[in-house]
Amino acid sequence: MWKNLWVAAVFAVILLATRAVELGDTQVYANDIVENLGKSPFGRDNSLWEFGHLLWRPLGWVLLSVLSPLLSALTNWTPFMQASFVLMAVSGACALVAVALWYAIAARVSGSRAVASLVAITLACSHGFLLYSHSGCAYIPGLTFLTASLYFILAGKTTPGAICYAVSVLLWFPFILGGLALVLIAAAPHAEPFRLINWTNSVRFVLLWGIVVVLGYGFALYARRISSVTEAMAWYSVASHGYSPGSRAIRAATGLPRSFLYLGKDGILYKRFLRHDRYAPVTLRDLAGASLWKLAAFYLFVACLLYELLRRPRSGWLLVLTAAGTLPVFLFAVLVFEPGSPERYLPALPFLVLATASVLRGLAQARRVTQLLIAAFLICVVLTNGYSLAAPRVSA
Repeated sequence: MWKNLWVAAVFAVILLATRAVELGDTQVYANDIVENLGKSPFGRDNSLWEFGHLLWRPLGWVLLSVLSPLLSALTNWTPFMQASFVLMAVSGACALVAVALWYAIAARVSGSRAVASLVAITLACSHGFLLYSHSGCAYIPGLTFLTASLYFILAGKTTPGAICYAVSVLLWFPFILGGLALVLIAAAPHAEPFRLINWTNSVRFVLLWGIVVVLGYGFALYARRISSVTEAMAWYSVASHGYSPGSRAIRAATGLPRSFLYLGKDGILYKRFLRHDRYAPVTLRDLAGASLWKLAAFYLFVACLLYELLRRPRSGWLLVLTAAGTLPVFLFAVLVFEPGSPERYLPALPFLVLATASVLRGLAQARRVTQLLIAAFLICVVLTNGYSLAAPRVSA
């Protein structure tokens, strides 16, 4: 693992050279932590415990309680600034660990350090990951533990894999969507043919995961003094934040590419174009001059990836794993939640690392057109997001 840290160092430089255009709900988490600083974490309606991000605020509360005297001595920051710094530091550190794990996973399945470097660094520069690596949100820490679960399962270590998966769910509940793929990988960690599936590890994985998750939510119910099903359901319903977006298909069509490529506020242009807005008309030429090419590049990448997964005679199991790791995420974003936000698709990233590194295996020798197009898209992700999120541009 230590030999993979150079990839984390490269991404650290990228983090220093870029900035986030928004910080998501960092302010909300920091305010809740400061509100409870110096108080007991137990009590009815305590704002530290939220169903969707169960461990995130309590983790920030513990760290700030320990570090606040030191930060106060070294800086003149307000408690809110201290809380924001702690959350953003944890998120940034987890991002570095995630990139190192991605490199290890990609190297294992591709057998090439060059391919592993390309996949790990470029997917780390995807818009959703790069954006929230700068924030104080729970998405990147949760994604890191989901990636660690995949890493341990591929290494045949079911127990730490189950615990890491449970922690990822407790950090952000939608990471539960990666469970189906993890269960399948636990049954056949080396992408063996279907006839060699062993479900014993999968059952053990699910049981261990369930125990940790039940303990986590059970403790939260106790901490909030919730004693009835009605109160528990009310607590759960608050986590939806009242989302009920319209135009789901349109938002998903741009939301998927937005998770990889920075599109700015171009979504409103597509809405005006499709609705034939007479007061703010948008032509196809306007879209082409904006980000239409990015959408085309993304969907070409998806088509090439699917083609490569389908063409390989022994890649049927890999195709199943990729579908199991990505389709639940997509369906959840479109049918249940909000399909236009890049963080909705983060749970699929570890499995895309696995699939992309696998199809790029032997790239230096084969150099098929589809492989080259996949590699070109990955490089495009680095260049476009690096330019759009460069610190001087965002600051300006």
